[in-house]
Amino acid sequence: MSEPYFKKFWTGEELNGLFAKQEDGRKVILPLWHNISKDVVKKNSPMLADMLALKSADFTAEELAEEFVQLLQI
Repeated sequence: MSEPYFKKFWTGEELNGLFAKQEDGRKVILPLWHNISKDVVKKNSPMLADMLALKSADFTAEELAEEFVQLLQI
């Protein structure tokens, strides 16, 4: 998630579809916050703000890849 992401129309539609899939019990959203605060995420999508998210500022690209591999159990 980033501020430019929230400024586009299609991203809201995309998120709605992903949230619908999650209602079926599948974990399909793995948020990555890039140069964005929790307050901004919460303002744009309170449901996303409540989810566990990785922050790009806290990891190198390699570390992020490793985290996603672990989350996806690849």
